[in-house]
Amino acid sequence: MSYQDLETVGGKNSTKNLIINALRFKNDFTTKQIYFFLKKEFGLNSSYQSVHKALKELSSEKIVFKKNKKYFLNREWIQNNKMFFEELADKKVDLTRLENQTISLSFNSYHEFMDKMLDIFAKERELFPNNLCVTYQNHLYWTMSLSKNQYNKLKILGSHGGYIACNGNSFFDKVLATIYKKVGYDVKTGVNYSNNFDFVVYGNIIHQIFFSDKQKKEINIISKKSKKTEDIFEQGFHEKLFEKPGKINVVIFKNKELAEQLTNDVLKQVKN
Repeated sequence: MSYQDLETVGGKNSTKNLIINALRFKNDFTTKQIYFFLKKEFGLNSSYQSVHKALKELSSEKIVFKKNKKYFLNREWIQNNKMFFEELADKKVDLTRLENQTISLSFNSYHEFMDKMLDIFAKERELFPNNLCVTYQNHLYWTMSLSKNQYNKLKILGSHGGYIACNGNSFFDKVLATIYKKVGYDVKTGVNYSNNFDFVVYGNIIHQIFFSDKQKKEINIISKKSKKTEDIFEQGFHEKLFEKPGKINVVIFKNKELAEQLTNDVLKQVKN
């Protein structure tokens, strides 16, 4: 299972939305720089030509302009969409926007990421109380460093049930799986999952989570070396992964057909 082309996600303008968010990070990218930024930070699978085409369309729509081979966001367009940018800066996510566009968020630490994502999941649960939550994770380190407040939020979300399929099958993953099970999730480790990101599906809403290469490297080391609970803490896992800054990017969008496919895949893995 793999994502085919992000241009099909959230409607025909999804690549455009990702480009706009890329230019929020650095407002003077060349076409080539935008393409590689989207591939690295957001897992874009579209071709270079599709990004080039999207940029031409954004230029014709006066959302971006080109100068000295570099692209910039149009100041007038930014002013007209000031509320959107203020929401992203404050990480205030208006979920009603998901009908028409992709929302991209960036976090500078694990704790910031965990706090905000738990709030987003809670808001989705409030808006759509009967939706099913499923997730694929490469490892289960989401629960490795929960504050009391974060644990209580996870417990409330878990009380509604959910399913988690995890690629990892180490002692480390199995220990952390017990935390999810304790708060109400069905969890299965050792499933076949090969994408370079985690994802959470809630109803028709898909959240792609991209941890940094450094974070993924640390988690792989600790999962291989840990043979008993004490090993996890002796190797300084908490300090390496959670106390040091590390960029985490999240892409949120709506896609009914893809969400149903992913949900069925997770349920098949967990229930078999």
